[in-house]
Amino acid sequence: MSERVANELRLMIEEAEQEERCLVADSQRDRLRLCRLVRQNRMTSPLRGLYCPTELWDRLNPAQRCRRIVRALARQHPYLPFCHVTAALIWDLPVSWQLLGQVHALRSTGGRRQGPASSIRWHQRSDAQVTNHDGVRVTSLDQTVVDCLCSLDFTEGLVVADGYLRRTGTTRRQLQNLLKDLGHGVKGVPQARLTASFADGRSESGGESALRATIVKLGFPVPTPQLVIKDPIDPSRSFRLDLVVRNAAGVLVDIELDGRDKYLDPSLTGGADPEEVRRAERLRESRVTAYGIEVARFSGSDARDAARVGRVLAAFGVAKGIPPQTQARNRTRGRARGLRWRQLRLGPHELWYKVIDMRRRRRPQAGRRLPFQQSEVLCP
Repeated sequence: MSERVANELRLMIEEAEQEERCLVADSQRDRLRLCRLVRQNRMTSPLRGLYCPTELWDRLNPAQRCRRIVRALARQHPYLPFCHVTAALIWDLPVSWQLLGQVHALRSTGGRRQGPASSIRWHQRSDAQVTNHDGVRVTSLDQTVVDCLCSLDFTEGLVVADGYLRRTGTTRRQLQNLLKDLGHGVKGVPQARLTASFADGRSESGGESALRATIVKLGFPVPTPQLVIKDPIDPSRSFRLDLVVRNAAGVLVDIELDGRDKYLDPSLTGGADPEEVRRAERLRESRVTAYGIEVARFSGSDARDAARVGRVLAAFGVAKGIPPQTQARNRTRGRARGLRWRQLRLGPHELWYKVIDMRRRRRPQAGRRLPFQQSEVLCP
């Protein structure tokens, strides 16, 4: 590779890094150069026409990768609107990384339906509210939340609903009213209503919301998020407990979620050393137990592990009740009423006749004659 070509690629990489997006091949010459680097394992191509240095791509988590892909697609197609969990990610709402394998986008006209292995999942909707956020065209924040709640299950939907309440400061009742306004006629509204009925903006992270959803589905008492207690040694200080339930003996159980970000993310640690954060956490736990509160700890991977969560809470004496309904029941469609046209094929001729459902039709009044009898055959 000549020095001129290397300088051009370096400028492309620096520009993409400043905008936190993938590289876009604007010409056939650039595409051939980048494809050559892909064959040398120096570049990674997550989507056709999009590239990222392999060393950088390996350091990114799924959320960061999806953001770079979306910003690169927005540069290629400035008028393309994104929706569902992709829009939720752009709005900085908590989204499970398992849902970021596809990019969700809107189009106004129909077309070939994409399979589950496709990198872009298209949604056809003409009345969606679209706005610009962070340089990307996405559905509005309210529209995004309604779409996510209607399309996600209870656990993943509760993660988004809690994040929406926490970000906007709205109440559960306002979220339910929002579903009435924007969810009319949308598939999945019953599930969205169920999920919204358990939403709580006091949860501080998506992991806490997922853990609370798992506890609820198992039939344990609904935990109270972020309970504040005073430091028994220094009353001027206070502690917040992630989730609190009461066991069968009436003792409070503090359910703590210890993810890696709690010790490594500078925005959560304030730039402190991870060992210093662990020391402060042990000191905090000793002050909490002074009230007689028991502490149960879970890792980030335990939040969705129903079997492990059930065993741990049972060991702490938390009684299980009747699991509430967290999945909407599918409504069975009854038999259609009224008259229906049926088609008969009798040799070369086609005859039409009307079929009367006598079980659902009222008996005619005396003195009145039906407009036709059940045995009548009407030609077209």
